[in-house]
Amino acid sequence: MVAEGQTRAHICLLGPGGMGKTSTALAVMAHFDIKQHFPERSQVWVPCVKATSVSLLLDTLYTSLGMSQHNGNALNDIVSELKSSEPLILLLDNFETPWNADGAQSEVERILRVIEQIPHITLFITMRSSSSPCNGISWHSVDLRAIDDDAAHLIYSTIYVESSNDDPKIPELLHLVGNIFLAIKLMATVGKLTGLGAQELIDEYRRTGTTMLGPGSDAEHNMDICISLSFDSPLLKKHSEAYELLAILAMLPVGTTHGALGQWWARNLTNLTSALRVLRETSLVERWQSSFFVLPVIRVYVLDPSRFSPRVRITMIELACLFLMKHKSSPGDASHKVDAAALAMEEGNLQTILLNATVPDATLIKALLVLASHQERTRPRVEVIEHALKLLHQMHAQMLLGDALYCHAKILCGLDKYKDSLTVFDLAREAFLEVRSRERAAQCLLDFVDVQTDDAYQCEESERDLLCLVEQAKAEFEELDDTGGILQVT
Repeated sequence: MVAEGQTRAHICLLGPGGMGKTSTALAVMAHFDIKQHFPERSQVWVPCVKATSVSLLLDTLYTSLGMSQHNGNALNDIVSELKSSEPLILLLDNFETPWNADGAQSEVERILRVIEQIPHITLFITMRSSSSPCNGISWHSVDLRAIDDDAAHLIYSTIYVESSNDDPKIPELLHLVGNIFLAIKLMATVGKLTGLGAQELIDEYRRTGTTMLGPGSDAEHNMDICISLSFDSPLLKKHSEAYELLAILAMLPVGTTHGALGQWWARNLTNLTSALRVLRETSLVERWQSSFFVLPVIRVYVLDPSRFSPRVRITMIELACLFLMKHKSSPGDASHKVDAAALAMEEGNLQTILLNATVPDATLIKALLVLASHQERTRPRVEVIEHALKLLHQMHAQMLLGDALYCHAKILCGLDKYKDSLTVFDLAREAFLEVRSRERAAQCLLDFVDVQTDDAYQCEESERDLLCLVEQAKAEFEELDDTGGILQVT
């Protein structure tokens, strides 16, 4: 693959299952420039996916090379055959299988190094991993990533020709599977066979998960089998905490840092770094800058009830609540800037975890209110506060209900839904009055007036009515001797 006199570079194609490593490798081998150095007779494909031991790896090499030498020692025969051959490129496909075989790595490494020493042999490896095998070998490593939106759409529409290219739900469907090459192919095939539109495929995928992606019996035609090659690998089975860390990271859709894992999410693991290393080696966890995350289609696979422990979900909900109560400061507090930054970093993870909490609990509600208040101050959204209100309807906690309604009203203001916010402010005031929280009720009254006089809202109340409400709020604050409230009115 290089001109005479140049240093050889062996190729290692890395990435999670389903990224298209084998397809890419075969396309590279078929390229005109490669064929100039290695015509088809000098290209050897060695499928290693079933080589679960040293002996099976040697058998696979033996078969793929079409051996002419049979002297009783498989490795010696292979080396002798390679040394006597013309220049060859060996494509060791799915090399993670022998590399991660239980107790075999040192011997597999020895075999690879022996072959690498043969001057006219070039190695081309595909591997479910984030790092190349055998330190010291001059690898040209390529880490395959998810394809871009345009390419994903093209693959989908090429397979599912009958689909409507202008279907607005197709991008959402493709993002749902993370633009992973194999998942797109399989999803498009399901669509083609069933005639389902993108929204119907989205609904079915959310209901059934990765099981809908292919009825095939091998990793090229079944997403579950493809992922299981990493999930059930001997390397992972030897490290029980790696499974727990994978489940933890699967519940954190936007990813998180090593520091946050150690301090919060995986604080109970005895060897976090070791577990993280195993997950990176099997390419079940990706890294972007300082964050670690699980690809969407692998998340769905891991979170399937048949594989996911309810204990992890319960623990993650508890930790999310602890995190929020630790960072619940208000504007003006000395720690607010630091707390707000921490909440912003983990906001997507916290929301995903807590929206899956369905058992009403005062601590959970308070945590949801901390998150909703942060969102009200930064980027107003209703999902978290609406979930809190839904849970509160199963409880008798009027003070918390008032707090939640008040936060909801403020969020609606931030979304320019002024009429709705007035209704909710009124409900919040009623809840506070019921529990005799007069200062909070007075604040609702004052905020009610503020909304009515907002320039963006065409109020229906007369100026005289608004002045009456202001005077009522002032009187209530004065009766409470609430200096801060009185200052707000004046």
